[in-house]
Amino acid sequence: MRFIGSIFKYIWRIINGLRVVILNIIFFALLVGFIAVLVSEEDPVEVPDNSVLVLNPHGILVEEQTYRDPVDQFFNRAFGADDEIPEVLLSDVIDAIEKAKTDDRIGALYLDLSALYPSGVNKLQAVGEALSDFKTSKKPIIAAGDYFEQYQYYLASYADKVYLNPLGSVAFDGFDYSQVYFKELLDKLKVKPHVFKVGTYKAAVEPFIRNSMSDEAREANEYLYDAMWENFKADVTAQRQLSDTITSGQLDDYMAAFESANGDMAQM
Repeated sequence: MRFIGSIFKYIWRIINGLRVVILNIIFFALLVGFIAVLVSEEDPVEVPDNSVLVLNPHGILVEEQTYRDPVDQFFNRAFGADDEIPEVLLSDVIDAIEKAKTDDRIGALYLDLSALYPSGVNKLQAVGEALSDFKTSKKPIIAAGDYFEQYQYYLASYADKVYLNPLGSVAFDGFDYSQVYFKELLDKLKVKPHVFKVGTYKAAVEPFIRNSMSDEAREANEYLYDAMWENFKADVTAQRQLSDTITSGQLDDYMAAFESANGDMAQM
């Protein structure tokens, strides 16, 4: 038994030694990489005269970025893993536009919106205001894309020229709202929620006590999203002369516009 125990102890020492060596190698590799990043000096960016600033936000526009553990971020970048939902600070986008307006080296602004994620209307409006202010410098804004979602086209509408791939299209889907209801699930689990509410338009607790949207909640949601869509359309049509048949949200209007363009969605 002592002999067998000695063998296992010897094997364990080898395994433990390999573990320590591997961990030390990883640690010193990371340490060297970190020091290299600190001491490395990037070459200064030279911007020639009459340059074009490419504005290509990649992700969703946010006022404040979601906190992420720095260690996780380091390893994600080290191994080439992207965030599930990339975020772009609204202030960074506006700051870039404002600096380009007064920078004599910048002759034009190019909007590449292909990587822009769905963002809040208020944030799109803030960028739109910055683009309107940029145009006072008499510098042109150009937008181009193979395809525009409606939130991408919102910003593209502020451009002096909008270029679309002849095989592309622009999607105007309007705004929608959905809600998950789980009263039936709670009933099956024999869970009885105790809800206290006052008033008719109190839809926040409906998922616990209903399996579908109430008429009052539907009315309130329609009022909210109709108003948001009207504001969205007003901003876009103030920049671009779009036909009401494109933005009405009615299938008959859409098909009429589609047929008048001979089935060419890009032309439509």
